[in-house]
Amino acid sequence: MKNLLCSIVVASSIAAPVAFAESQFGVFAALGQAKLSASFENSTSESNTDTSFAIGGLYVFNENFALEGRYEDFGTFDYSESYYGESYAIKSDVNALSLGVRAGGAVSDSINLYARLGVSSWDSDATFTVADSWGRGSVPISDSGADLYYGVGAEFSLSSQWAITAEYSGLETELKEIEMDIKVTTLNLGVAFYF
Repeated sequence: MKNLLCSIVVASSIAAPVAFAESQFGVFAALGQAKLSASFENSTSESNTDTSFAIGGLYVFNENFALEGRYEDFGTFDYSESYYGESYAIKSDVNALSLGVRAGGAVSDSINLYARLGVSSWDSDATFTVADSWGRGSVPISDSGADLYYGVGAEFSLSSQWAITAEYSGLETELKEIEMDIKVTTLNLGVAFYF
């Protein structure tokens, strides 16, 4: 994983032009929709959507390359099923702290397209509930880990400091405690400020 990120950094630096814009910091916030798709050990698959939001910062080296860090809340995955007189429900909140690179280039004076790749340190707080004719019981379950995230985006400059962003991102992971594989994809719109 580390070798992959290092290769992206080196390749992006080589691809960058000799003459580039002055390095600068930026902050951003975004709001959108997350789709959480889950598959279980018994091959059952479910998905639902929820509101997501992200906040973070950037260090821009040039128009081709930047480092980014962000916090993202993907919303809640809510799944339930019933059979043989028993009902099962899983409710899981997923969020992540991410660090990665953003590499791309300008396609016009005001539009920049880029790809994103990095590592997300995610955390999930879930509740597993079982109910039958004997009663009802719930068990809280917490899980965490680190996995690669990926994405693409576009930035539309409004001025030298303000920009509108549109991004698509993905993260795939496993909640080992409840044997559930999760794929999270997000589509969001945001605003960025550079200083």
